[in-house]
Amino acid sequence: MANTNQHPGYRLDDLITPDISESPTPDRERIYAPAFKGAFIVALLSTSGFLSSMSTGLLTTSIPRMSVELSVRPQESYWPTSVYGLTSGACLLLAGAIADVVGSKRIFLAGSFLMAVFVLASGLANAGNQLVGFRALQGIANAMCLPTTVSLLTGSVPPGRRRNIGVGCAGLAQPLGFSVGLVMGGVFMETVGWRVGWYIVSGILFFIVPAGAYLLPSDDLTLAEPASWKALRTKIDWVGVGIACSCLATLALGLLQISASESSPGNPSVVAPLAISGALMPTFVYWMGYAQRRGWPVLIPNELWRQLPFTGICVIVLLSYAVLNTLELFTTLFFQNVQALDALQSSLRLLPSVIVGMICNICTGTFIHRIRPLYLVLGSSVLCAGAPLLMAIIDPAWPYWYAAFPAQLLLPLSVDVLFCVGVLVTSEMFPENTQALAGAVFNTCSQMGSAIGLAVLGVIADRVTEGSHYEDKAGPEALGKGYSAGFWACFAFMVCTCVVAVASMRTLKKVGVKQD
Repeated sequence: MANTNQHPGYRLDDLITPDISESPTPDRERIYAPAFKGAFIVALLSTSGFLSSMSTGLLTTSIPRMSVELSVRPQESYWPTSVYGLTSGACLLLAGAIADVVGSKRIFLAGSFLMAVFVLASGLANAGNQLVGFRALQGIANAMCLPTTVSLLTGSVPPGRRRNIGVGCAGLAQPLGFSVGLVMGGVFMETVGWRVGWYIVSGILFFIVPAGAYLLPSDDLTLAEPASWKALRTKIDWVGVGIACSCLATLALGLLQISASESSPGNPSVVAPLAISGALMPTFVYWMGYAQRRGWPVLIPNELWRQLPFTGICVIVLLSYAVLNTLELFTTLFFQNVQALDALQSSLRLLPSVIVGMICNICTGTFIHRIRPLYLVLGSSVLCAGAPLLMAIIDPAWPYWYAAFPAQLLLPLSVDVLFCVGVLVTSEMFPENTQALAGAVFNTCSQMGSAIGLAVLGVIADRVTEGSHYEDKAGPEALGKGYSAGFWACFAFMVCTCVVAVASMRTLKKVGVKQD
């Protein structure tokens, strides 16, 4: 095989094979954890993702009351949620690239500790600007944990059913944590207060640090060469990382400005960051080719984007996460603002999606090696498209069981299946010594999808509400019109997901097959 110290040493055939289930054997023998210890590692990594997402779920349910208590202006109430995705999405590729050189265990433990600190600080915040700042720092810590979770999982658990189930558990953790956060946020608000949930999440995160130090494999056993300042300087495409992070940060900032109630698509605060991001995209592509021709380290070789399965997976992840996060938020708002339910009642109505998500992830991890990815992704996307369709045609006077309940059953199917497929496809396409970067690419797509979904679909809903014939634009009738438009847009996104899946995944063979 070609040299594995840096991307330019690879031939395209080494990066991507026509049949992923028959990937070439690595140059060096990988020592995996025993089955029992591997199960604990999967549980630890899944718990980290669960708690991170749970904090966002707690915030989503509690932000109306938190805004009043912390004196957050209504037009700024979206920032505590949005800034987390901005900083996380902008730093993922940087964290993944560094982890592949320094060691995933070191970065994961540091990120977990910082996450615990900033979650606790968010729970102790006494002003809105403090909450926004701590959430931004929490997003950076999350960017250190997400890509290293993929690297640590693939480095600890051998290919085959055990890894597939492990990936399924890790995939379950994020949407499950968010959903549980939504439910528990309503419970805490109606009982002991919103701060208690943050204290609980922080306490468990602090426990993850010593547990991870004991359980996770040493970086010295997994790195291709010992970590050093020289390796940090020479093995990372710092220019590419800088361009990519700047592009993602300005894109996310522009989308967040669109989400602001006082901003319009023509506002300079929206146009400027989007224009900068648009200019950086071709710059990134040019730099990748330029650096590769000179044999320098390359962040993501341009050849990868010419492979339909890889590009298709990235697009599908982006669209699916856009739908998931927007649909969860709009459904919660529909229950509270249109059907006049309190936070606890609306949260309880989200529980069916939690249960279905758990079952779906376990089943996907168990059977993914037997079914072609196209059938899994296309089938789950078609079913998931029923969720926004049902919410789009719902009558607020209907009982919960008529449309909202079946919508909750269908909601998690696409993302829960896609996480398993996407992580396995992405990790098997990237070289063994860049697994953290592979995880960063996958999670960057999901983070950007969430930001794009909330911005674009939020603007659609707001414009329809403002254009409705109802005089009271904050009334349930006007808001219901906006939410309905958002649900129809989510349905259109899912239709696009199905089209992309058929176009890009037809040649993709089975993934997650045990390699002897």
